[in-house]
Amino acid sequence: MVRKGKQVANSAGQRASKLIVCSPSADVSFALARRRARRRRPRPPRARRRPSRYGGTPGYTGAGCALLAALLTPRPANPARARGCQGSPKGGQASLYEDEFLRIEADAVVVKWYYFPMATSKRIKFAHIVKIEDGDYSKLPFTATKMWGMALTPVWWPCDMKRPGREHYILLHLNTYPSCGLTLPNDRHAKVLKLLRDAWQDYLTRPGKPADAGEKS
Repeated sequence: MVRKGKQVANSAGQRASKLIVCSPSADVSFALARRRARRRRPRPPRARRRPSRYGGTPGYTGAGCALLAALLTPRPANPARARGCQGSPKGGQASLYEDEFLRIEADAVVVKWYYFPMATSKRIKFAHIVKIEDGDYSKLPFTATKMWGMALTPVWWPCDMKRPGREHYILLHLNTYPSCGLTLPNDRHAKVLKLLRDAWQDYLTRPGKPADAGEKS
């Protein structure tokens, strides 16, 4: 007793009908032939990933890559403010100095790239600063510093992806929690530190300043 079998695709893509004897071995042969036909079936070509506008791995163009590209790309600094000239930033405060990391005003310092992950700025008033410390960054343990955020010490570090290559750091001891650590390019560190300390001392000696300015509560 015989029955007509199913059509099986051969290597040339043609179909042919076979007569298969009803037996266990015939069923196994039919299953093997069907499996071979599936393997020989051509697969559709894979779609090529479109290149990413943010660079890096092609095809990955999500919000995370956009944020990473924005953090790794330095902001263009105003040459006039980078030289320490007077300016008029937002808010009407006189600017003594400004670059891509901070802005020094008459009564405060604005730390850029402070809050995570929005990368917004924080304005620290001179009345809240107790001490301005200058230190060697290479002597800090890895548990005391971070490229963005807080490590195991009560110091918040704003975003600086090139921080491991800095030679010095500036630590602002505040009468509020936490303190603030800053790192700047090596060629600008001494200049910015002097401007920051001079502005802070001028505020402390100014008549009519708050009574708790420069004193830890």
